[in-house]
Amino acid sequence: MPLPFAIAGAAITAVACGLLAAGHVIEPTVPVYAAWYDRPVVLLVDTAPVGATETLAAHDWWAAKGYFVAGAALVTEPPPGVVEGTIVIDGGWLEDNTLGQTRMWWENMPPHSPNRMTFVYIEIVSGLTTETRFAVLVHELGHAFGFAHVETRLPFGIILRPTGHVMNPYVTKTGEKTAGIPVTE
Repeated sequence: MPLPFAIAGAAITAVACGLLAAGHVIEPTVPVYAAWYDRPVVLLVDTAPVGATETLAAHDWWAAKGYFVAGAALVTEPPPGVVEGTIVIDGGWLEDNTLGQTRMWWENMPPHSPNRMTFVYIEIVSGLTTETRFAVLVHELGHAFGFAHVETRLPFGIILRPTGHVMNPYVTKTGEKTAGIPVTE
């Protein structure tokens, strides 16, 4: 039954091209889970597959967009529980070919206010190339700063994930684009 899929693909392309031809700009959006109300401290576990230099470079990448941490420390093991105000970076074994994972804790805030990020735990698998490891770390820090995966919504519930965007969930399609992420000061 490849025919219905081909027709659906052609219809999606026609809708997207029709919107572009009509002068509509289809902007990607990056939903926000939560925001830090105070700058967090990074705790880099010494068994993590990323080092201090890579972590600093990834932070500098985000700092250029206005997202900062208060400081960083190298620790011999992760904290025993949730430590408010921290981002923990550790190694891990993840299922389903996942290269990195970020778990976030936040406090729900009143409507029209961002949820308050309280704790983040990032896990990155070992054995990645330097380039892939850095891309995964920058992407996961994006989650730590509160951002979800990038998406472009088209009519009929169609969601596209722009290639080359830092918050694209597929490492082979990530990059340095930041459309939809506000630059702060």
